[in-house]
Amino acid sequence: MFMPRLAALVSTVPLSITKVDPPVIGTRVMPEELVHEVEHMMESVALPGGGGTKAAVRDYRIAVKTGTAKKIGDDGKYVDKYVAYTAGVAPASNPRFALVVVINNPQNGAYYGGAVSAPVFSQIMGDVLRLENVEPDGMPADSDHLLVMHGSHVAVPGS
Repeated sequence: MFMPRLAALVSTVPLSITKVDPPVIGTRVMPEELVHEVEHMMESVALPGGGGTKAAVRDYRIAVKTGTAKKIGDDGKYVDKYVAYTAGVAPASNPRFALVVVINNPQNGAYYGGAVSAPVFSQIMGDVLRLENVEPDGMPADSDHLLVMHGSHVAVPGS
């Protein structure tokens, strides 16, 4: 089982990881087969036609979930303010990194996670994968192959 580490990230350019905690020892709470099924569902979110295509990282397979929540005001009623998020892991073939991007009160008219937090996820995760020299597991951008997800397997027909 993968032992996660927590890292604090400061939003600066270039990317700066300021603190990494020791591995967290945990206990599996879901069957591995179910986890892989959910990962594949999340992977489809970043593929063409999914709601999180802006979270995609060139040359890497990622698994993400985007979301948007409308805020509730002090009076208990919904207000026109939102929280947008994108959460995911990469590389999807053998997850090493997990990232959650939360944007409180997005501005400039857009407020959906797939539009607001997904591009930030893509930038940060892409930087982390490159900084950590993670081997790309995605298909080349100019590939004419079709990615097929069947059960718990990902296949590239004709390869």
